[in-house]
Amino acid sequence: MLEDSANWLLFCQNSQLTKTVIHFFPSSGGTGAPYQAQCSLTLLRTDSEPKTIAIEGAKVSQPNGVAVEDVFPEICDIPNCLLPIFVEISSGQIRQDLSKSECIVELQSEGRSVMFRPKRITDDGELKYPLITLSKGEVGLISCSALATPVNCSLSDKVDVAGKTSFTLAAYGIREQSLAGLSQGLYLSTEQNGTAHYIVYRNNGRITAVVCV
Repeated sequence: MLEDSANWLLFCQNSQLTKTVIHFFPSSGGTGAPYQAQCSLTLLRTDSEPKTIAIEGAKVSQPNGVAVEDVFPEICDIPNCLLPIFVEISSGQIRQDLSKSECIVELQSEGRSVMFRPKRITDDGELKYPLITLSKGEVGLISCSALATPVNCSLSDKVDVAGKTSFTLAAYGIREQSLAGLSQGLYLSTEQNGTAHYIVYRNNGRITAVVCV
């Protein structure tokens, strides 16, 4: 099945110590001509409407990347900024399959980088999948939403029981919660697609690793 677009939902962090760079690679899976691709970034916030900026110069089969603060300079005015971003790549070419496209997020901090693959958004319905975490150290869960309405999520130690920890993501919201001391085999359930969840490991508050759930 052809996919004429590729979408990801990720989080960005921006502070005096950490900056976020988004790398993307529009790909049709082949080695054809570098057709122009349309790439856009949408900044999501609970206190304002989504803001979408088109990235100029993107082409299929050619890697590209942007610093988030260059695209959305207003985030520099938010102390310890942590916000969701929706990335979309599309092409105007007939029967252009972009399912092989890739996206990588890089958190740059004092000469050290943390890189991770963001959640690819599809048309699936309710999602349930295992969430493996460590019981020691600074381990957290960052959840973000690209939905215009609130969505309920839950964590449980069995796949078919009500979550022992339930939480609601606000429209276009983001939430971080600690997982320290919880079971090593948890299940995360969300009511509908349009959310992304990341296990985040920290050392003295600084992110050292990110894993997309």
